Amino acid sequence: STNTISNDPSGSYGINKSFIFDGVDDKIATTFNPLTSIGNNNSFTINCWVYNQNVTAGSGGKQRILGSYDGGSRFWLGARSGRVRVGYGNSNWALTNNSATYVNNIWQHVAATFDYSASLITAYFNGVAEDTLNYTGTTNVSNVNIRIGGVENDNVPWIGNISSIGIYNKALSASEVLQNYNALKNRFRT
Repeated sequence: STNTISNDPSGSYGINKSFIFDGVDDKIATTFNPLTSIGNNNSFTINCWVYNQNVTAGSGGKQRILGSYDGGSRFWLGARSGRVRVGYGNSNWALTNNSATYVNNIWQHVAATFDYSASLITAYFNGVAEDTLNYTGTTNVSNVNIRIGGVENDNVPWIGNISSIGIYNKALSASEVLQNYNALKNRFRT
């Protein structure tokens, strides 16, 4: 997709090649629309590397890595009080049983898989499944283009770096998530 940068997130162009978000108003608008690219009632995965500067900051301890919200349906990945939080359909789901959490000032690989046929969300940190959640409710994804570093109509921006985002139109297997982690771990976790 093509991207439009808002309020000048800075770039880190060294080995980690990431965008740095100030947690105030920095965002990248994309032309990736979840409804047209993935569709309703389908499986998908969000996968990225993040470096958070303050995992408990934000309104109610919430921050968004990326996503969209059209006033009814959601499609996003983020954090709440240092734990993975996702939004899909007309509900938000917190994955709060995971033993691993976002950590300040360290690169972490995070992925969330949405297996529609199993009604299952799985959160991964650094290639390891840390929490699962059976979800219920409607599964219509947002019809608003994705923002990186925050979500329109939802003022809970990310504070720190985001890199190597991948959105897949299937639920990756545990071995595929681990493969993604291993492919870049030497770049981020040295």
